[in-house]
Amino acid sequence: MNRKWEKFKKSVMYFSAKERKGRLLSCDRNKYLRLQEMSDLELKLTYINLKSEYEHNKMTLVLFFVFVAITVLIGGWGFFESFLKMMEPLSIYYHGSATEGFQVGFMIALTVVGSIVFSIIVFGKMCIKQTYCTYKQLLMIEEIRKQ
Repeated sequence: MNRKWEKFKKSVMYFSAKERKGRLLSCDRNKYLRLQEMSDLELKLTYINLKSEYEHNKMTLVLFFVFVAITVLIGGWGFFESFLKMMEPLSIYYHGSATEGFQVGFMIALTVVGSIVFSIIVFGKMCIKQTYCTYKQLLMIEEIRKQ
């Protein structure tokens, strides 16, 4: 019984902030030690590759958010309005009730816009996380090069 309790406790604690921080520190320590074992030439080449990857990620992120902002400002949401205006006469023709047809059209448009917004958020989050990880590795290499 005690063994099951310990296993249950360990599985619940796996998601705690303290455990996540401990795992992250352990992973970072392993990366740092691996980088320390590299020769100077390998370290310089790794630094150059990571620096170029970081700059590329940063530029991609900036362009992505500029693209999203321009799309919203120019009227990307105009699609939503035009779709609803198009649905109104169709709903009267097919259903006889404008309210039901309008609600269906509204839900379809909302689903499309929601999935697009969700995709943008997920892509942005992935880009930010990748840029963060690359920058963290760059800082590790710079710290090793100082020593």
